[in-house]
Amino acid sequence: AFFLFSFQVHEKSILIAAMPAILTFPLEPFMTFWLLQISTFSMLPLLVKDGLTGAFLGYSGAFLLLVKLAVDNLKSEKHQDMNFLSILWNLNKSGKRGDKKLMENFMIFCYYLSTVVEVALIIAFFYLKPPATLPFLHPLMISAFSCCHFLFFFLYFNVKQVFYE
Repeated sequence: AFFLFSFQVHEKSILIAAMPAILTFPLEPFMTFWLLQISTFSMLPLLVKDGLTGAFLGYSGAFLLLVKLAVDNLKSEKHQDMNFLSILWNLNKSGKRGDKKLMENFMIFCYYLSTVVEVALIIAFFYLKPPATLPFLHPLMISAFSCCHFLFFFLYFNVKQVFYE
């Protein structure tokens, strides 16, 4: 939590929180994937300033491709009914199937909504000029969007730790 909220000191400090999050991938693959995606996105203004726009876009594309390939590789003959989202999704085994399916659909909807907003912010960052009175509007919007996600992930992973079976 300390490193997650030290983001305001320097954008790259999110990597300190992202590295241990990778260890949760076997337990929470969907949420870990989403956290890593937002972590990279949160550094966009810094990466552009450092001239790493191409690296950002290439890394993001390669990351999505590698996750897809890794999930496809995990499929075996006895798990033919599993698809990309069902492997990435890992909820508690407790609860009714209907409740679990409703939560799955809600989280997948939130993920897709987050991705659409992320793409819109990237397009705005590169193609829309901010007003002269607000020259740092785009980095602010990216930081605020990322902060909302970091708060959500902070709460989610802490609740998961408290109620871990």
